[in-house]
Amino acid sequence: MKLLHRSMSNKSLSPKDLKLQIYKNVEQRKTKSNAKEDINKMTATKFVKTQKLAGYLMLNGFKFLRDDVDRNNPEYKIYIFKNEKGIEEAIDDYKEQYGRKEN
Repeated sequence: MKLLHRSMSNKSLSPKDLKLQIYKNVEQRKTKSNAKEDINKMTATKFVKTQKLAGYLMLNGFKFLRDDVDRNNPEYKIYIFKNEKGIEEAIDDYKEQYGRKEN
């Protein structure tokens, strides 16, 4: 069966285990935005790459935890915030107001 994990493919599954495996596969097919929201709910922090956005979030009352070196590009910093309710909406608002404008 393609749906089953490799370790489970050779074993016969009980109906309960099969139902659980199918449920996991369906959950993995969520849309990108839903998956992103689920991941953010599970993590306690939100990473921001621009100082201007970090300042905007702080002015709007979101809890700044610390800054750190960006692992992908050590020349830059990332700003770490507590992942609170409403932070995603605030980031979207910021992008609408101050995001890049097309010519």
